[in-house]
Order: sequence, then structure tokens, then C-alpha cells
Amino acid sequence: MKQILFVLITVILLGCGGKASKDEADDTSSNQKTIGNSCLSDLVEKNEIEKMINKEQVASIVGINVDNVVFEENKSSRAKYSTVIFKWEPVQERTMTMEVKVGDRTISQTVPLKNSINVGKIDLIGDKKDQSALEYFNYVYGPKTKEEKEEAKARVDRAQETSDKVDKKSAETIKSMVDKQTSSKVSGIGSSAFGSVQNTNGMTYYNLKVLHGDTMFEITTDVSDDSEEDIRIAKEIAQQIIDNCN
Repeated sequence: MKQILFVLITVILLGCGGKASKDEADDTSSNQKTIGNSCLSDLVEKNEIEKMINKEQVASIVGINVDNVVFEENKSSRAKYSTVIFKWEPVQERTMTMEVKVGDRTISQTVPLKNSINVGKIDLIGDKKDQSALEYFNYVYGPKTKEEKEEAKARVDRAQETSDKVDKKSAETIKSMVDKQTSSKVSGIGSSAFGSVQNTNGMTYYNLKVLHGDTMFEITTDVSDDSEEDIRIAKEIAQQIIDNCN
């Protein structure tokens, strides 16, 4: 279900306009001659996302003993839906509050939260018919204006009316995702990058999408109650991934 929603939201956002912002257009122009194939693309075909970064490197970046890091794989049949997770206990206890509806009641439950970094969702973009990989990435994942969001939501409504793959619940979920999209440009990483602080089910974390040549990947960091620390760690993890394959 999540994979279907991901595909639909990407298609809908891609069709919700036609022009990037001036900053994105300038960025595309300046990078267009240098963008090329990525060494990360070799990991896509074999779904070897575990080779993107290792425990020792993660531990060094976050400043903890490698023995405290737990490594988990969350692999799907394709690299674009696969992630690896690095977890460890925080120095100070962190918690999140979950709300669960039971009949007419809403029950709140506070649970402990581990520090975590998710890496993966690596995908070979390549050039499209009328867009380069860079232009496609900037347009799909870059910031959206209010008008573009409204147009995207209108496309969701039309998709619900004409497609049996988009029911009312899915349509509302997608429109909520469109409203919540608040990405901002991150300079100095890869060919292009966009990040956003997100809040889901009481959890606040940082999501960073990076394009390196013709290949994109994603990092999610939840290592602190301070979003600035999440952002810093995500950037360093991204740069280490790129350095590993260069």
C-alpha cells in the first residue's frame, strides 16, 4: 500500500506544474554539465544498500562506541523500497506519545524512543523524455508553492474519480501528504538535495533526499529532540555515503 501511495504522490506532484522556481532553475543550469552517472547506481541493481555505509562510520559520525549500534535490514524486493536501520540507546531517555482509538475512546500511551538513522530507498532516476535526472529530482522533491499544492490535490480528486487504485481514504492520505510537504534546499551535498523536518505519530525527525549523478537516496535521522542535530547528522551521513563510492 505504501509503495502505491509513493508512486501516486510522485506522479501527481510531477504533473502539478511545469516550471521550477528561479533558484532551482539556476541550480539546474549550473550543474547540468557536471551531472553524470553515479557510482551508487551499482548498488541499485543488486539491492546492496547495506554497502552504502557501515556501522563503524555511523558510530564515528554520531560519536558513540560501535558496539552500541544495532544494525537492521528492512529490505524489499527492490532497492527503491529498501532501507537499513542503525539504532542505539540515547544518553538521556527519549519518549514518544502514541494515540490509539479504541471504539469511541482515544488511548494515549508513552513509549521509549531509541535514536535511529534510516538509510536507503536508493533509485536510479536517469534522464526522462523531456527532463534531465537533475530537473526531474528538483521538480518532484523541491519546494512547492501553494498554487502547485492546490493543483496537485485537484489531480488527486480526479484520480479518485477515474482510477480504481485510488479510493477515498487513499486520496485523503495523499492530499494530506501534499499539504505537509515543506522541503527546503540543502546546499553542498551531491548534485542536489532537499530536506524537511517531519512529524508523524508524535515523532519528529529529519528526512533528507539526495541526488548523486543519476541516482537518488534517502536518509531519515531521529537522534535528538533537537532538529538541528538531526539535520547535521543527516548531512554528514549523506556525505559519507557519497565519499564511500567515489
